[in-house]
Amino acid sequence: MPGFFKKRDASKKKAFLAQVEPIKNKLYRTAFLYVKNKHDATDIVQETMFKAYQNYENVRSIEAFNTWITKILIHSALDFIRKQKRLVIHEEIDEAPFIHSELSTEVVNHLALKEALETLDYETRTAIILRYYYDFKIKDIAETLNTPEGM
Repeated sequence: MPGFFKKRDASKKKAFLAQVEPIKNKLYRTAFLYVKNKHDATDIVQETMFKAYQNYENVRSIEAFNTWITKILIHSALDFIRKQKRLVIHEEIDEAPFIHSELSTEVVNHLALKEALETLDYETRTAIILRYYYDFKIKDIAETLNTPEGM
């Protein structure tokens, strides 16, 4: 089945960038959730963009693009982690005085959630990130992780 994005190089580049622009920060944050390092996350996003651009004409529809590129990103992040075979060093959070107690409670909750996510295996963590961060449907999560929907 021919891809949705059969175009000449100039228009392919323009179409690709138009699809990536609204989600590039979300892709970076997702990569960072896996590797906990700004430089490594940037490298993973760049590798994802390269792989996605090379295979852009294989995307079946505009609607499938976000799921497709997120799947590439997750596989790139997991490959990176496997290659590193080292403990991920957490970047320190800049400490700043908090004026509002509500804000500090929010930060504490955010850190607790982040810490809880780190205790999960990669597949479970990925499923949670895709469901609650990207708002993926169960079907799309199962497809991304190559698992049955009920697992």
